[in-house]
Amino acid sequence: MNATIHTAFPHGFAPNEARHARLRPLRPGDRNRKKPHSHGNAMKKTQAAACLGALLALSSPDATSAEPLRAVIRQEVCADLSLELRGRSTPASLCVTQGFFSHDVYRLLVSRRQVLRGIDDEVAESVSGTYRRHQISLTCTPQLERPDEPPADRIAFARRALPDATEEEIRAAALTFSAVEVGRDCNVLVDEMPAANVQVVF
Repeated sequence: MNATIHTAFPHGFAPNEARHARLRPLRPGDRNRKKPHSHGNAMKKTQAAACLGALLALSSPDATSAEPLRAVIRQEVCADLSLELRGRSTPASLCVTQGFFSHDVYRLLVSRRQVLRGIDDEVAESVSGTYRRHQISLTCTPQLERPDEPPADRIAFARRALPDATEEEIRAAALTFSAVEVGRDCNVLVDEMPAANVQVVF
């Protein structure tokens, strides 16, 4: 098999013939020859691959969501999260304490430091705090479960509460009175951008 050996020569000279150990000055056209930009092409391919990986990570549901968190009465339970702050993944936790004939309490910790706290009525609207100049907010929307048909006692209650309402309005009100909160859909925003989601289950 024939092989070509490339040897580095002093600046201003190039090999004449492979079988002779002679050097010759560069010819006028040699300086105008363009070298292939293999390094630049490799850099472009690397950058394209990095961009594609970032897009895939952002589009993945696991990037901003956690497993459902089951609340426990009079006991704080937490879901581990990861928030992107200044391009770095920062550990965080959403903690919930379910009340016993009292309000549920929600806390958000970033790097083990409490950033915000609120009861169920407050987080239903929104609670916010700051962490290293980042504005962080938490909103937990109630998840309600309604029966297909309202119970008789709820219909009776709706009639007493709404004496001038039509039967359709009474039925709708009775269904609302029969609704049971089964969980919360909690969303964390960092600088007004979605950062994490946790489904709290009661």
